[in-house]
Amino acid sequence: LLEQMPQASVDPNLEPIRQAMVLRARIMERLADAGVEDALRHELHLCGVLSQLDLLLGEPLGTAIHRLPLPGRIASAVVGQSGAYAPWLAVASALESSNTRMVREVCRAHKMAAEGVNRALLRALATV
Repeated sequence: LLEQMPQASVDPNLEPIRQAMVLRARIMERLADAGVEDALRHELHLCGVLSQLDLLLGEPLGTAIHRLPLPGRIASAVVGQSGAYAPWLAVASALESSNTRMVREVCRAHKMAAEGVNRALLRALATV
């Protein structure tokens, strides 16, 4: 599912959404600085991709997510904006905005240093 999700549709109008899904997932991986833990890195990537599933499917996010057998950490972050992965998802989502004040506030709220967040963003952009 993780590998097939961004290519699930051949509609060229969905290309920006697919690219945004992958970028958010990569930012989350870098923000968490998962190190050598591949399982954590994969879950964070999946969380980032699935957090925009509603845009791809055209249905409410809660409905789409609850049909999938996912770890509770992913569902909590994506649907309830809570749990272990929620801070990384909130910061990755905020980075998509042009509102720098909001990005700083979200980073501050989740105790993430601007330097680390900027570094994670640059590393994620380098892989695109």
